[in-house]
Amino acid sequence: MKTLLVSMEPCREVKEAEPAVYIGYRLLGCDRIEHILLSGGSIIRIRKRNEECMFAQLIRRGYTLTSPIITHDGFVRFVLVDSVNVRKILRKYEQRVLDTNEYDIRSLALTPRQRRALVLFALQYNNVSSVAKALNVSKPAAWKLIKKGIRKVVNLYA
Repeated sequence: MKTLLVSMEPCREVKEAEPAVYIGYRLLGCDRIEHILLSGGSIIRIRKRNEECMFAQLIRRGYTLTSPIITHDGFVRFVLVDSVNVRKILRKYEQRVLDTNEYDIRSLALTPRQRRALVLFALQYNNVSSVAKALNVSKPAAWKLIKKGIRKVVNLYA
């Protein structure tokens, strides 16, 4: 399955809120979306009509694999399944789309072992030897899990 990693400018309301984190979204009936953001220590909710929101149109006509994130430079990034309908919407809003990269889903999704290795490396242990021991694998295998996991995370968040 082919997926698209989309980077785009946020809508005016989201940009003005200067969010630190995109917490999530929810669909309100058939015609509205609510973006939930964290900005300045408080939660902000921005409601928009679907026809005014590019992201709402993409999730209505496609299938998103990740929730949007706000990058360090203020752009919105998310992964969705590639389809004809998704491509039409991206062409319609091409002035807001900064980058669209095709990926195989396996190159973006962390495996459970990669996720476990990254959590151990980041939160509990500070070296590969300890991670290898905790996972009951060799040091080269632990390093490979950590390296591949970091590469996938960087593709999504960098």
